[in-house]
Amino acid sequence: MANLSYKALHNGLKVPSLAFGSGTALYSQDAKSQVLQALQVGIRHIDTAQVYNNETSVGDGIAAFLKETSVPRSSIFVTTKFWNAAAGQSVSDVLKKELSDLKLDYVDLYLWHTPERYVGRIGDVWKQFEAVKTEGLAKEIGISNFRVGDLKELLASVQENNGVVPAVHQLEFHPYLLKYNLPILEIHQQYNIQLAAYGGQIPITKKTNGPVTAVIEEIAERLSAQTQKSVNTNHVLLKWLEARDAIVVTTSSKKERLASFLEAPELPDLNEEDVAAIDVAGSELHFRVYVSVSSCYRRDTDPLFRSRCSIWIDRVRSARNACELECNKQRFHDSPLSH
Repeated sequence: MANLSYKALHNGLKVPSLAFGSGTALYSQDAKSQVLQALQVGIRHIDTAQVYNNETSVGDGIAAFLKETSVPRSSIFVTTKFWNAAAGQSVSDVLKKELSDLKLDYVDLYLWHTPERYVGRIGDVWKQFEAVKTEGLAKEIGISNFRVGDLKELLASVQENNGVVPAVHQLEFHPYLLKYNLPILEIHQQYNIQLAAYGGQIPITKKTNGPVTAVIEEIAERLSAQTQKSVNTNHVLLKWLEARDAIVVTTSSKKERLASFLEAPELPDLNEEDVAAIDVAGSELHFRVYVSVSSCYRRDTDPLFRSRCSIWIDRVRSARNACELECNKQRFHDSPLSH
């Protein structure tokens, strides 16, 4: 099995740097065999969520692996996420249901999947996340898909109440969103929040003809010649994410590809010129695939514009990206680059 790499969170908790994600193609699907395969290959971080509607089968996959091996539960890092609570439910109630589905006593990391329906109440909800950590239901807590304004609202509450800073922020992150996410990365650095990236392979899987393509192909070819190993563009993007100090959440149904992902830490790091070349190429295009509800929505009230964005979002991905860029131009958030 390939050597695993880890990230240390601000409380010292070690997180495997590569996670198998059970969203995307596994939404509302039986994920047992895919989760089991990922663990058998050597991945030790499983990422799931309430909204994926497959936590029961994810738990089945984890349970099957633990039953067939001598690997202890403590060696498998499990991340899941809160999406929404029914009337009268607390965050703790939701997590307890998720733990029951996952057949676990605790999760290692519990993330708030998206805050949009709770804007103006983010601090109050975050206190409930702090409570699940105190209860021992989650070893650490974090966030996902927060915009700059959301982060500022949350961190203001944390400072006011001497609360817990999110340990991790998971968001769509790849070269085509680097420029867009720079204000968020600045906040991460200021508060020691660990970046977790999903969608990191999008320049290969969803935008194969973009400006990054030629750059990563050239780097892969050069590294293959230098190392006498088979270095592909997947590896190059994983090394770029590594250079950005990100936990990587990815997925594949193919055993060979999962094994290939695990080889990345053993390959040479990208040099500064390679990282810069990918950054520059990525800045030439704004391209988002996964939009949580509607990342271009205003933090204040403008029904006409919200309706306009909703129509665009429901049509096609390219229009969705155009909508997001228009929001930026209009400075509808605290920063023209926030989301």
